[in-house]
Amino acid sequence: MAVNAAKLLIVGCGPGSVQYLTDAARQAAAGAEVLVGSKRLLELFPQGSAERIAVGADIAALMEQMAARRTAGRRIVVLVGGDPGLHSLAQLVIRHFGRECCEIVPAVSSVQVAFARLGLDWVDAHILSAHGRIPAITAEDLGRADKIAILAGTKDALRWSAAMAGALQASHGAFLGENLTLDDERFQPITAEQLARIDASSLSIVLLIGKSLLGGSAQESSRHTPCAEIRTRSVRTTATTQTATATGTLYGIGVGPGDPEWMTVQAVRILSACRHVCVPKSGAASDSVALEIARRYLRPDAVVHEQSYPMTADTRVLQQHWHAAAQEIYMLLHEGEDCCFLTLGDALLYSTYIYLLRELQAIDPAIPVVTVPGITAFSAAAALANRPVGEGKQLVTIVPASDDLEQFIAALDRGGTVVLMKVGSRLQKVLDELETRKLLDEAVFVSHAGMPQQRVETELRRLRGASDEAGYLSILIVPADRPGESSERPLPCQEKPR
Repeated sequence: MAVNAAKLLIVGCGPGSVQYLTDAARQAAAGAEVLVGSKRLLELFPQGSAERIAVGADIAALMEQMAARRTAGRRIVVLVGGDPGLHSLAQLVIRHFGRECCEIVPAVSSVQVAFARLGLDWVDAHILSAHGRIPAITAEDLGRADKIAILAGTKDALRWSAAMAGALQASHGAFLGENLTLDDERFQPITAEQLARIDASSLSIVLLIGKSLLGGSAQESSRHTPCAEIRTRSVRTTATTQTATATGTLYGIGVGPGDPEWMTVQAVRILSACRHVCVPKSGAASDSVALEIARRYLRPDAVVHEQSYPMTADTRVLQQHWHAAAQEIYMLLHEGEDCCFLTLGDALLYSTYIYLLRELQAIDPAIPVVTVPGITAFSAAAALANRPVGEGKQLVTIVPASDDLEQFIAALDRGGTVVLMKVGSRLQKVLDELETRKLLDEAVFVSHAGMPQQRVETELRRLRGASDEAGYLSILIVPADRPGESSERPLPCQEKPR
């Protein structure tokens, strides 16, 4: 991608490993004249002649340095950890220079990787950051969610997370992820007492997971989920590696929402080495959107297995198709062949891969599985609209659209940023709800992110009367700061950049 000299480019670098960079991020860094980021992020891009500015504690001085170079007409690229829209330095940069002057390249977040390590989807997850300031939320309110992710890179954040884990220990198990995707990665079940004492990495994330999802205590569940298998396999595992019994490995690959350049280096490397590629299709006459995104990266002799997943609410019919697809993949794996399964967005967020994985593990729980996170549609939507998903101590809730909009309404009542996925034919009902709450002017709607028919809409009244097709592959983001609500914002010196 070409760097727009008139724009200040904010580039998400993912959770830490170079394997999780995207082509778009690499191209942006290569075209920069000034590269801004933490020492750790700057080291991800060792090549190039760009001036390098390391981010320190004095954010105000950093903004002045960037402003001076921008005035001189130099192309500036700001590197941020994880996804720019999710509790990152990006919000401070956008606030300082203005939304119209910035452009964002989305990325994989550490939240996605943490859930992938646990082998659990992050549908309906509550995401919040204690990295800069402690969130103003009670354990009772937090405990209403079964899946909670806390960005916790400081001692205070870890102690607060430990307090939440202790208050919820009867209903939730705790997991600590440190330096995810890096050589010294650790991901482990942990008690509240251990979490309160541990000297963890500054790149830490705490998951609090309802025990009903874990099948028992956190310690017991770690022996029965894909977490143990995934942790023992390096993130640099190649697609040709096999177990001692010649059983192949299933690679669940999130290909992102639409733009092939948003696929991660790891996803491209594994896909280009794998001969068998399975792709979901909604019908015999339809094309696989995931396959079209990833097609340029397939090896020349790749064998594509198109698997049918009909658009129906009949769970019996769906179960039959999931089981048939799992059986086909199992036979390939049993013959010692590796197999990639492609899915839109992230592999563990509202994807077909979740159901396939359950069916496959029911057939054989010992099958090696590696899940490769992908950029989510809402990360792309936030980047395209230059809007934050979460900043400071704001809660982020991700929900799917239902016919009665029950979860969406409950999330709006709870506060924080609300991400509504799979809007579909409910678009007009969603617009009615937002208009009732006087939120039409606050929300952002994005459909077909990264595709030729992409639409970014900040004037939602223009969607009135639109056909159901307008809601297909669409995302709606309702920001945390709303009319009548407190819009407390941290000063630049109060929020620790990632």
